[in-house]
This record gives sequence, C-alpha cells and structure tokens, in this order.
Amino acid sequence: MSEPSTTTASGGAGPEVELPAAAPLRGVRIAVAAVGVLLAVIMVFELARPRDFLTGTNNAGSDGTVLHVQPGQQLCVGALEIPAGTGRLRLRLGPLGATTVATEVTAGSRFEQDRIALAPQGGPPGSAPTTLDMPVAVKRGTSGRLCVTPSGPIDVAGRRGLEPGQAGALLGGTPVDARVAVWFHPPAGERRSLLAQLPDMFERASQFRPGIVSAWTYALVLLVLTPMLFLTALYVFARAVAQRPLRGAAIVIGAIGFLAAASWSLIVPVFDAPDEVEHVAYVQALAERGRGPDTGPSARRPYSSETQVAYESARLSGYYGQRLGRPPWTARDERGWQARQSREQPRRDDGGGWITTADYTPLYYAALAPAYLAAGSGSIWSRVTAMRLVSALFGGLTAAFVFLLVQELVPRPRWPAVAAGLFVAFQPMFAFISGVVNNDAGVSAAAAIVLYLVVRALRRGLTVRLSVALGVAAVLLALMKGSGLFLAPAIVVGVAGAALRARHAGVRVRRALAALGAAVLVTAAIAVVLATALHDSADPTRAGWFAATGNTYPTRPGAAVQPSKAVEHPVQFAEYVWQLVLPPAPGMTDQRPGGGRFPGFHAYIERGWASFGFSSILFPKWVYGVIAVVMLALVPLAIAAWWRNRAAAARRRWELAVLVLVILGVFFGTEVAYFAPGDPTTPEFGRYLFPAAAALAALAVLATFGLGRRAAAVVTAGLVTAMLALFWASQFLTMSALYT
Repeated sequence: MSEPSTTTASGGAGPEVELPAAAPLRGVRIAVAAVGVLLAVIMVFELARPRDFLTGTNNAGSDGTVLHVQPGQQLCVGALEIPAGTGRLRLRLGPLGATTVATEVTAGSRFEQDRIALAPQGGPPGSAPTTLDMPVAVKRGTSGRLCVTPSGPIDVAGRRGLEPGQAGALLGGTPVDARVAVWFHPPAGERRSLLAQLPDMFERASQFRPGIVSAWTYALVLLVLTPMLFLTALYVFARAVAQRPLRGAAIVIGAIGFLAAASWSLIVPVFDAPDEVEHVAYVQALAERGRGPDTGPSARRPYSSETQVAYESARLSGYYGQRLGRPPWTARDERGWQARQSREQPRRDDGGGWITTADYTPLYYAALAPAYLAAGSGSIWSRVTAMRLVSALFGGLTAAFVFLLVQELVPRPRWPAVAAGLFVAFQPMFAFISGVVNNDAGVSAAAAIVLYLVVRALRRGLTVRLSVALGVAAVLLALMKGSGLFLAPAIVVGVAGAALRARHAGVRVRRALAALGAAVLVTAAIAVVLATALHDSADPTRAGWFAATGNTYPTRPGAAVQPSKAVEHPVQFAEYVWQLVLPPAPGMTDQRPGGGRFPGFHAYIERGWASFGFSSILFPKWVYGVIAVVMLALVPLAIAAWWRNRAAAARRRWELAVLVLVILGVFFGTEVAYFAPGDPTTPEFGRYLFPAAAALAALAVLATFGLGRRAAAVVTAGLVTAMLALFWASQFLTMSALYT
C-alpha cells in the first residue's frame, strides 16, 4: 500500500501539525486478526484444559497454620456441609516429618476409617504445604464430620477466630478458637475444564446478589455483553482509522467504559474488593444518618448491624485477601443469611463509627448515596450493587474524557483518541476498581476531566468559561481523594502555559485568571460548608486512620499514611524509589520490603494490571512479564516518536510537559505518602496511579508513532486487541478463582 497522503489539522487556537490523512486499514485488520487469533488460542486452551476442581469448601480459607496437633492427639472438625459429588476431603498441612494419620470421616449415615502415611517434607516456613486427602463417597449433599489423629506432630492450616454461628474445631476434645480449612474435591482422577464448569460457576456467582440476578445474568455478561463490547470497540476504532464520521464518539467510548466496569459489579462478590466494606460503611452512614463516619474513636459501631450480619453470613473473612478460600456457593447459604436477618432484625443506621475511610472528604460517597437510597427497599446486596453501578459511571466518564483529551492533542486522525479511550475502558484493574465501591474511581474521573480542561486551555486559549470550569473541577478533584492534589504541579504549569500563549498572542488573560481564582475560592468555600453540615472533614490532606473499636475486621490502630517519613529520611526514600525497579547500587542499604527483588513489579505491574478480589487473584507471572516488556518497549518508542515528530512535539511542548508532570506527580506523590522504612510489606498499589491514567494512555498511543505514521495505527490495533483479550481473560480468571 502506498504511503498515505497528509492533511493539516489544528487544535483550535494552537499551532497546526501535519498528520496522515488515512491509515492502512488493511494492516489494522491483519493486526487485529493475528493478535486476536493468537490470544484466542491461548484462552481456549486454558478454558478447555482439564483441571482439578472443588465441589465446595467450608469457607474457612487459609492464612497459614492455625493449629499444632501433637502425636496421638485427635483433631475433629464438625458441622461440615458436604456437597454432592464429593470424593475427597482435603486438609492442608505445614512441612512435616514422616508420619501416619488415622482418619475418620462421617458423611450422613456413612462412616469411613483409614490410615494414611505421609512422606517427610522439610523446608522453611512458607514452604509448599502437604495435602491430606480423605476418601469419601457422597452422591447427595449431606452433613458430615472428620477427625484426624497423627502419629507425629502436624500443623493444620485455616483461619484464626470464629464467626457467629460457627462451631470451632475440637483439639483433644477441647474447643479451639480457630476454623480449620476443609476443601471438598471430586474422586481422585476426576478433572473438568472451565468450560464444563461454566453452568456451576454461573449458579454459584448468583448467590448473595440482588433478586433479579440469576445464573443467566452471568451467561449474558461473559458470553454476550463482553463480546458485544469488543465488537463495538473494534468497529469504532476501524471507523476512526478509515477517517469516517464518528458522531457522539465520546458518548460511545464512555458507554463502553461504563458497561465494562458494570460487568465487574456483578462478577465480584459484594465486599470482596479493596476496603469495599469500609467505603460502603461511609455511604451508609451518609445516607442513613446524614453525616459521615466519626473521625476519631467513639462508642458507635464502625459498621451497621446490617452490614456486619451480611459480612459474616457471606463468610468474607474466610477468603478475604487470599486465594485459597471461596465464598459461599449455595442457595442454602443465602437462606441462612435471610433467617438471621429475620431473627435479629439488624439496623441500618447504627454504624458510623471510626473506620479506615473516615477522614476522606464526602464528595465521592455523597455521589453514591442517592443510589443507596433509591434501592432502599431492597437487600443490602441490591443497595451495594446500585452503588457499584454509579461508581461504574465514573469509569465511563474517565474513558470519555481520555478520548476528548487525546482528540485535543491530535484532532486528526481520530483513531489515537479512540484507542486511548479504549485502553482505559478495558484496562482490567481500572474496570474492576470502577465497578466496585472505591473512591479511586472518583478521583480518576476527576483527574481525567481536569487534565482535559488544562489541555483544552492550552490548545484553544484560556477563556473565562473554561477558567471557571477548570477551577471548579480542580477543587472537586482534591475533594474526591487527597491524591488528586498530586496533579497540582501539572495544573499550575498548564495554566501558566495557557496564559503565556495568550499573552504572546495579544489576548488579555487577567479576566480569565481572575475567573479561575474566583471559581477555586467559591467552590472550596461551598465544600467546607457542605462538609461541616455532613459532620466531616473538608481537608483532603488528612491521613486516613484505621479503626480502633468495634468489629473484628479490619480494626487496628495507627495511621494509614505517614508522608513525613520521606522528608525525615530522604536518602532512604531515594534509595527505596531506585530499588523499586533496579537492584541496590553499591553503597546502598537494601530498602526492598520483604526481600522482594523488584517490589515495583509487584506494586505497579501485578497490582496495577490484574490483582482482583482483595489483591489475591492473579495471573501466572509470565502474563505480567509480557505486560512489563510491552510497557518497557513503549519508552524507546516514545523517544523515537518525539524525534520523528520533533517539530510537532515542540509546538505541543506545554501539553506534553503537563502529561509528564501528571505521571511524575502521581508516582512520586504516592511514594512519599506510603514510604515506610522497615515495613516488610509493599504498601503501594497500582490503582494509586489511576489519576494518571489519562496521561499514561495518551502517551502510550502517541509512542506508537515512533514506528512511523503508517505503522502506528497497525501497532495500536494490536495493542487494543491485546487489551480486550486481557480484559476477558481477567473476567474468566476471577470467576474461576471464586467459583470453581
């Protein structure tokens, strides 16, 4: 195909730039087909591959050893609901020496005994555990009990503490305050593919949901809605490549982003998302009491009685934050919650105590409160789902404004703008976070809006109307979450650039700057008044605090963030930032948490791209390795794109500076906020970079021009297709990790 001709495009008042008039549509189709077929083959292989599976669990999960059983001591676990089709009951044991375990299993009227010899297994703490499988034949679901008596010492995995209505295990005939994890497996040798398990997965996922949700809902989401979103996305991208009219493209991209996030609202169990129970408690306090949670220790419950009953009935503490446990799967489990609801009549309005989110400003939560009230006659599952769907709107807004932002930077052709919007809409972790109750969704949307307004001011001029919009949006950005303040340097530079451009063009800017300042002051004043009325903080810089009273999870005292640590230990901080991605240089103290080689990979690649549930559901390492390679490859491409188009880049130097400052501001702001010398954990989460999602998506698309204008659309088409496949794979991964 011959080299496309060029056309001249201008971003309003900004300088003109030459861009290709047409992209190689045939090459785009080939890229989509090639990448799509390759990734489809991998997905089909994984879905069709026979694998071990569970018929059920006792929802205890495992956070390591909970009981040490001495030789000759008997451990019994009762009140087991053994599902139909179970052929083995499994315990997980820590590293052990050679021992024989006498087992007794009761399943309904059946009683089976066995003696199982276990080979010695050494190793340090954290070594791979031994599994102890006890044969049993259960054709119909029944209640049961298991007992084990080892000839040598064994360590048994589970979770500490009991929830209301749970019976503890018996160790030597004495009750213990621990839940022993039991997994129910089919008979030895029986394996099933994920495709064969889809009906069971859909049925299990429909428990503890709004009444209108059924197994068919999940069939429609995974097998109809997601493929339709993909086809729509590729169609819009192809039209943009062919330079055909795209009426309402921003709305279409926004709708795609909303539906992508909304699909996660149904896939993820209620509360099984980062701090979701805390965020829900905040919304409930606002809606029920007209005020936010207490910002200090108080006699009030952190969660309402209703939330606590729901949390305990859904057995979230059995699988929260780790992948071994499973949520309750059966209608019987849900009926147990209904019976407890009827028996205890828990209140909705007795929460509002000190929680981890109490010091956040109320803007995001106030936006979700109407959805909570609108679903007020429904169950808590209905109300949280309604809140999640409103949060998904923030995801759609983010994708739409990313499209508008890139369109300001590159008015013609429009495929870069479409691609950037799709990158954000289908980024798996972004869609997941937008589909649950979490104020990271709100701050990401506000950041995209602010960045769009700044770039628009640079391209078209700083008018009074635009200044007012930017001033209001900037204050709302900070009020969504304190991390919005990390964009302040970029906003200041952008406004300064717009003012200088207008001054050089002979346009008066005093009125526009005055309007900007007035909008900031008026909006901030209104925010203070509203926050005071809601008995909450209007200061977005206050650190969040962990709860110190009330319920069992996640109460622990102490500050969540301590930004002063980076100031107190600047050398350690610099070394830590270096060691996020590189080994310690000679003379450096090893600052890496937990002995990890590259903590930045875990924090920003794994947790930033695909870490679902409460950061416990992950792909195999090689998937993140491929993602990291692609991200690294974009860096030299970006440099090449700048060199190839340095004249155009020079004309957009202010806009590019703003994009880079957004990324640097959010990254270093996050590191300063969460730097904790000596902390054995990695405190950063990739989602903390989402306020920079718009800038990252824009620069990623522009980097493809480093391969040349003909190849840019083709490479971007492959990247978009890969993102779609990763999104779909993430949905199946999460479903399989929770419901198989």
